[in-house]
Amino acid sequence: MEMKEYTRANINNKNQKCLDYFTLKEYDTNYIQEGDILICSGDLSKKGYDTGENDFDTKDNSIIVLKSNDYEQMKRDALTGKRAYSSVVTIGDEYIEQGYVYLKYSLEDDTHSDTGYNFPFAIKAYITDDTEIIGNLQREKSVKVQYENSNAPLDELKIKSIEVIEN
Repeated sequence: MEMKEYTRANINNKNQKCLDYFTLKEYDTNYIQEGDILICSGDLSKKGYDTGENDFDTKDNSIIVLKSNDYEQMKRDALTGKRAYSSVVTIGDEYIEQGYVYLKYSLEDDTHSDTGYNFPFAIKAYITDDTEIIGNLQREKSVKVQYENSNAPLDELKIKSIEVIEN
C-alpha cells in the first residue's frame, strides 16, 4: 500500500535544535534516529537526482521529533481504543480469499491544542473463519474493526469483526 504522506529529509545544519513531540523538551539533532518522524517546514530543492527525489531544507525552522517508539505506541493505542484519537480506518487492497486485508488508518492527533497532525499508517490484518464481516468490503470504504487480541504484534493481528460504516 503506497503511503504518499511521508518524505525523507537530510539535516545539513547539525547545530539546529529540535523538540520532542510529546514533552516539547529541546535537543540537538543527534536526538533524531532512523525511523523517527520529523515535523517541520522548509523548502524542497530539486537536485536532479535520477530517482526523482528532492532534498528538503529545513532552513532554521524548528523540527518536532515524534520518536518511533512513541509512534508505535500511538498506533497500538488507536488499534485498541486506549486513547481517543480521531481515526478513520479505510480498506486498502482486500484479499479476503487469501485471508487478509490491508487497513489504512488516518490518525489525527491534537496533543498540542494549537495544531493537529495527521499520522497515517497501514497494517495487514488477518481474516479467519470466525471473523464477522458486516457489509461489502471494498477498497476505500470506511470500516469499524475489532481485533481478537489487540496485544498481538502489529503484523499478526486477527480481525474479530469488521463492519463497513460508509458506502
